Amino acid sequence: TISDLQQQWDRQRTRYDCVFIGLRREKDDANARINARVRRMIELGLRDEVAALLAEPAGLGRQAAQALGYAEMIRHLRGELTLMRAARAFAALEGAKAVTRKHLIAIAPSALRHRLRRDVLDETGSTTRITRAITELFG
Repeated sequence: TISDLQQQWDRQRTRYDCVFIGLRREKDDANARINARVRRMIELGLRDEVAALLAEPAGLGRQAAQALGYAEMIRHLRGELTLMRAARAFAALEGAKAVTRKHLIAIAPSALRHRLRRDVLDETGSTTRITRAITELFG
């Protein structure tokens, strides 16, 4: 069986003689280094780079959109982080233990209104645009 073969493999010596070495950092130190690196990436234009790539007709491929830094910036640019934080706060204010669809629908206009750039030719207010999008998504 496959299990027998796997166990047989586990009993054999490794193919190469090697030594594994690991490094450990204190959590606060690691977080400080990560935060400094993120700030530096943003200073060097990560936001503009991701926004430009998203604006391309072909957009970003799935794998590229999941790259470290890109995925977080895409969520930021699309307002997902703002919406989720606002929905969590709204749910907590109501005493709910979890965020529901109701919370997302109720808070979306307030949380996302400022993120929309007005089109000179679009007479519809941003709240109306958000409400229309929510209706299309959630019915």
